[in-house]
Amino acid sequence: MLLGLPVALGALARDPFSDDPAPTTVWPMLALGVAVAIVLPLSRRHPLVLLVVTTVIAALAPMWSTTNLGFVLASAICLYRLAATTPDRRWALFAFAGSAALLVAGVVLAGPSDRYLAWMLQPVAILLGATALGEATRSRRAYIDAITERAERAERTRELEAERRVTEERLRIARELHDAAGHQIAAINLTAGVAKNALPGDPDRATEMLTGIQQSARAVLGEISALLQLLRGSPGDAETGALAPVATWDNVAVVVEDFRRLGLEVSGELPRDVPGLFGAADVVAYRVVQEGLANALKHGDGRVLVTADVDPSTLALRIENLVGSQRDPAPSGHYGLIGIQERVDSVSGTVVHRREARRDGTAFVLDVRLPLISDAVPR
Repeated sequence: MLLGLPVALGALARDPFSDDPAPTTVWPMLALGVAVAIVLPLSRRHPLVLLVVTTVIAALAPMWSTTNLGFVLASAICLYRLAATTPDRRWALFAFAGSAALLVAGVVLAGPSDRYLAWMLQPVAILLGATALGEATRSRRAYIDAITERAERAERTRELEAERRVTEERLRIARELHDAAGHQIAAINLTAGVAKNALPGDPDRATEMLTGIQQSARAVLGEISALLQLLRGSPGDAETGALAPVATWDNVAVVVEDFRRLGLEVSGELPRDVPGLFGAADVVAYRVVQEGLANALKHGDGRVLVTADVDPSTLALRIENLVGSQRDPAPSGHYGLIGIQERVDSVSGTVVHRREARRDGTAFVLDVRLPLISDAVPR
């Protein structure tokens, strides 16, 4: 409404260069100015159509001995809307050039150019200012939209990254719980069954089994307690880091002896030192042997063969056992094999597990290859 008021009142102004002090076309032009002011809000949706209409009227106004100031203002408003909403600035420049040329042509045709020099420069200056202001508004809006879009994209990226880290942390905790306590709990379950069967006829054997259960339970409690303190500690905390389980190849012989005490017949030799086995690959090698023996204890016939082949670039581990009768009634989700796959993938190794038909039964074979640092010195 505020913009339409000067548009309507601008039609009342008389041409200062006209010899007729009261042109008979003033009132028709006023009515036309009011009509243009009324439809001016439509410039938000149809700026180009109203620009053409108002520019034509403004170009014809000098021929009717009236000023075109009000209609030029209406054209400037439409041109501003067009420049502010059109993504391609070339359209706004073309519209400005066409409107300015039409207004100048109208002034020239209305009379001598020396009399209408002011009325030639003023409309062009107004339209140029409106075009520049519209372009500045469009650029500012585009800049704000770009900033907003980048902020939203960054927020989505942060949320996805947070979800990814939470998922990785949950998987890490699951692996640590399975590796730290899973095989011990499975051993307790199996040993309890053996002790139950041996109790009536062989009390000494049952007592030995119950003692093993007590030791395994104590070990599980210690590992879970250490793991909980590790998870609750702050990153980089030296005291907390000392509580982490010692899962390295140097201690693989200890875990083999633990399974032998649980009644698993482990054959094969593992090298004490593996040159080039450091860092994450060292932990993965330990966990592979641990999980392979746990699977053999739960699902095998009580015997397992563990071998290792070392070359300058690769440590090849093989764990094979005959599949025995199912002694563990608890459902298996194969989380051990999944954990092995995830751990080996993290160090760019390979995992292959399969069942083989043999003369004495069906065997389960686990082959794992881990990369070594070829230029490492023996430990």
